[in-house]
Amino acid sequence: MNSVDDDLRRLLDDAGSFHVDRSLFNLKALAASAPSLNQKDWLSIAEGAADVDLALNGLERFIRSAGDSLPSRPQLERLSLLAGTSDVLIDTATGLGPLLASLETPHATEELPQPFSGSNPAEFDQWHSLQNLLICLGELEGRSTVDRTAAALSRLADDTVRAALRLVSGPDDPDLTVIALGKWGGNELNYSSDIDLYFLRLEGTDESAATQKARAVLKLLSGRGRGRHVYRTDLRLRPGGSAAPLVPTITQARRELELTGGTWERMVHIRARVVTTRSEAIDRYVADLLQFVYESEFRAEGIRQLKGYKRQLERTLDGRDVERRQIKVGWGGIRDVEYIVQFLQLLHGAVYPSIRGGNVFRAIPLLHRAGAITLAESVFLGDGYLFLRSIEHRMMLRHRLQSFVLPEDEASQQALAKGLRYDSWRDFRVTFDLRRNRIRGILDRLFHRLFSGGSNDEINLVLAFRPEPAEIERTMSSLNFRDSMKAYTLLRRLAYPRRRELRSPRARQFLAHLLPTLLDKLSNTPDPDQALLMFTNCVETLGTPATFYQLLAEHPEHCALFVDLFGCSRFLSELLLNHPGNLDEVIDRLRTGEKIVEENLVEEMRNAFIGRSLERRVKTLHEFRAIHLLEIAILDLSVRIPILGVIKRLSALARATLRIVDDIAQSELVDRLGVLEPSGNSPPEHAIVALGRLGGQEMGYASDIDMILIYDGEGQTALGITEREFYTQLLQRVIALLNNPGSGGVLYPTDLRLRPRGKGGALVHSFREFQAYFRGEESQIWEHQALIRSAPVTGSINLGERILDFARSNIGRGLEPGAIIDEMIDMHERRKRDKKQDGFHLKAGPGGLFDVEFLVQSSILLGVRDDPDIWEPNTHTAIQKLTQKNVFSPLEGASLATAYLFFRLVENRLSMMHRSSVRLIPTDHESLDDLARRIGYRPLREGQASDLLIEEIEYHTHTVQEILRRHLARLRR
Repeated sequence: MNSVDDDLRRLLDDAGSFHVDRSLFNLKALAASAPSLNQKDWLSIAEGAADVDLALNGLERFIRSAGDSLPSRPQLERLSLLAGTSDVLIDTATGLGPLLASLETPHATEELPQPFSGSNPAEFDQWHSLQNLLICLGELEGRSTVDRTAAALSRLADDTVRAALRLVSGPDDPDLTVIALGKWGGNELNYSSDIDLYFLRLEGTDESAATQKARAVLKLLSGRGRGRHVYRTDLRLRPGGSAAPLVPTITQARRELELTGGTWERMVHIRARVVTTRSEAIDRYVADLLQFVYESEFRAEGIRQLKGYKRQLERTLDGRDVERRQIKVGWGGIRDVEYIVQFLQLLHGAVYPSIRGGNVFRAIPLLHRAGAITLAESVFLGDGYLFLRSIEHRMMLRHRLQSFVLPEDEASQQALAKGLRYDSWRDFRVTFDLRRNRIRGILDRLFHRLFSGGSNDEINLVLAFRPEPAEIERTMSSLNFRDSMKAYTLLRRLAYPRRRELRSPRARQFLAHLLPTLLDKLSNTPDPDQALLMFTNCVETLGTPATFYQLLAEHPEHCALFVDLFGCSRFLSELLLNHPGNLDEVIDRLRTGEKIVEENLVEEMRNAFIGRSLERRVKTLHEFRAIHLLEIAILDLSVRIPILGVIKRLSALARATLRIVDDIAQSELVDRLGVLEPSGNSPPEHAIVALGRLGGQEMGYASDIDMILIYDGEGQTALGITEREFYTQLLQRVIALLNNPGSGGVLYPTDLRLRPRGKGGALVHSFREFQAYFRGEESQIWEHQALIRSAPVTGSINLGERILDFARSNIGRGLEPGAIIDEMIDMHERRKRDKKQDGFHLKAGPGGLFDVEFLVQSSILLGVRDDPDIWEPNTHTAIQKLTQKNVFSPLEGASLATAYLFFRLVENRLSMMHRSSVRLIPTDHESLDDLARRIGYRPLREGQASDLLIEEIEYHTHTVQEILRRHLARLRR
């Protein structure tokens, strides 16, 4: 072995040779056959090929057969590309003879194929082989993309079939028409595709003669008697299938499609294309095909058939694709992309003509432009399809037959990866798996997972462009809508919004899939008509209804939540409608399930304010409250949090809002009046103390905010504004912001009547004034009672704690127990008399919330002097404390707690219905039954839901009255 051989071996190894000895032999043979080129020259020529071993072996065979005529260097480099791709390609080039000169210079793919000018089958074969090689070289040299190659190969098939017809019958035969189907019909033929086609003849022409011509064309294409085929042909897709005549008349073909054409035939004819001469009769047939494929509605029945065909395909050995190597029918393969595209074309082609057409490469961006797929889906499908078709081309060129399974041998893997410009098989395989997984994900999302449940009739309400009135009535009559046709009109508005820019095939598709679930949830709401109306109005405020439908389709539990919201609360529905931009954020919060914590809310809001104007801050605050109020309501209606959790979250939201409003008001006031500088030993500070529902952290959906502002210290601004005037203006601004009428109403109604001296008192008080008032004889029993439910919310934490400590130590100070009892009983009865109305009043009615609160607050006011630990602002927690202190018996405590939570639940549902603090339970049967259903009662076999509500109200009110009677008797002893 000499050093030259060693050097060549190293070079071959560096070039990726797997068969070094054989390739070394080829190099020596090439150098001996062509002295003008040495061994390294030949290796340099072969290195650009996908498989250097295959290239050297093929070149050596080519040169040996070429004799003394050595091709030019450019020709040799192109021949090397062919040889390194497939033995068959270089053997084909070997047989071209003088035509080989066409390889000297590259041809633009769009210029190919060059016309056929021969007159016999041998010239026909050579012409076709040369055009095929020229097209192939365009792709191998990187001058042509796969889609352009596919179009050129399809043009070659067109010219080949037309040339075959001329060879068989002379000039173009107007009586015989060829219809291309499959990849050929879609202008995306590959190197080894069958060509799917069928023949048609004009009316009145001779069937025998037409059949004879057709058979002659097929024989010429098959290469029978000449040693190699030009194309394999498949006529099984013709109308009527294999049992139909080989060359039917146009009328016969049309009749077959009318009688037997179904979903499969419609999908097949998406790619139908006339190849030969057109005539008026053929033009009418093509128009009929468009009508057949697209303009007949594609309903649920057709979708289920198509899904059945796909399932059958995926049950085959190739379809199961256990090793994930099948590029055609396997997981995320070529067929998956074709199914996605053709399914969407059938589904939406009647309404959106722009998406029609048999070419998958072109259809994908058109589907995106029409709104049937997202931009990301369009990119993933387009790139994935191009990638898979590139693999298909390379594998077919290598083996010169239909090959759809990735190679297992290392040499073939390396050649495939190199031919597709990947550094290694591993890199190629990573890209391969990623792109197929993306394709499969889209297929599952848009095809497999859709329309898997629900009745065909319900789905067809959306899919059918104009369903028959009887069909609408049959489907809607089983649901609980008061007006079926009006309900259908709203459904149609969901599918075809009045604003044209909101219409999209994707929205229609996901709505159709969602519809059975949506209708089921709607029919079970207390008011299906209202729920559907509010749902429709909400959708029409969205910028992209398709995204909303897709979310609900993929998460049916969210559909139930929103339907419950729309069906149970007009107030909250309108809140959502007035803040449509917040829908996505509400959904995100529901997904994450984050708890509503006061500190987190405050921090979130303060971060949102950074860099925003005052006007924008106020608007953001309204949006902020709406988002969280809606989230709480949805969780409440879905019973994902108990009533105590609802109350706690509503209170946290109100406290956070008040803190943020105080921040805004202070910032605005400082800008306008200046900083309040200390003028004494203690710097000025303030605290806003919540009373009532907020003080007890037991807010409802329509609760107002009771509060007082107390300040301490002395100070003055540069403009001479004293601390009292400053804090008075601060409180006024806080009230104005809370009562700001945003798009969803005010943030919170406010009430200052519980401040010292009530309506007649000053708006703000210094801490010394507050202390003096409650230590003196002027304070009223009701004012002491109000302080039971007090809690500092915002301002100085230190001052707030001092106020709270004072309140705990001074509630009831100087008040005689007998006077407390008499005054509280009298005050309690007076409040109840003032609230008398028709129907049961949740607060003031006998045994209602006033009675529960009276029992709690009177017990605390009377006992707190002896036992300070008995003080508790929250009513429910106070009941538990009083029970532990033996003020209530365990049975009384449990009964009061249960009644309190029940009344609060009913109160919340009333607030949802009426958008205000309504506590009067209606007496008319319809309204009462509506309320009962919104609370969650369902009618029994005999009786209405309202019967159960009345029964529970009577039980709790009677229990509370009995406890109150015993409590009053104990107090008076």
